Amino acid sequence: MQVKRYVMIKLKPYKYIRPNTEDELKDETQEYFGNKYTRKVMPKLGKDKDDLLSLMQLPDRIEFLSHKELMSLQNSDVPELLSIKDARKRIMRMKELGDEYNKPWQSVLRGMTGTPPDKFAIPFVVKDSKENLYLFAGNTRFMVAISLGYNLPVKVLPYKFEFETEGLSTLGNHNVAAGSLYRW
Repeated sequence: MQVKRYVMIKLKPYKYIRPNTEDELKDETQEYFGNKYTRKVMPKLGKDKDDLLSLMQLPDRIEFLSHKELMSLQNSDVPELLSIKDARKRIMRMKELGDEYNKPWQSVLRGMTGTPPDKFAIPFVVKDSKENLYLFAGNTRFMVAISLGYNLPVKVLPYKFEFETEGLSTLGNHNVAAGSLYRW
């Protein structure tokens, strides 16, 4: 019997970050209220746009996720990309996913590899009462960063309830978030 060895990809912290602009925050709140799937997963995240904006602006919630947390991140392609040992294959897979979602991965890639690197807004991750993590915003930035060997800091939004999963299994291992098809 052959034992499969688990290889952990060493990630460097990506330090070129900036706060979200007001327009970016408003866009994220609109996406939440316009996305039926994400609202089913977290129906009590915010009662209205102002409530959600207040949550997104909470101070002192920025952190780097551990490898274990990244591997368990829901609504993201990060776990899939982290499971690809070869850096070239990881980058190729990121490009495939970015094209599939019709997301601007090329500009993010140019920004992260430029001299000096561009500053990017911090992705949002929601943490439920059972410590489950759900990527709320920033999958494209995260995919590019991971494919390049970087870990992005995230802003963790507290959710005092457990994520709703009942009735969502009809989507199999996919979910629909932010208008795109992401792996669950």
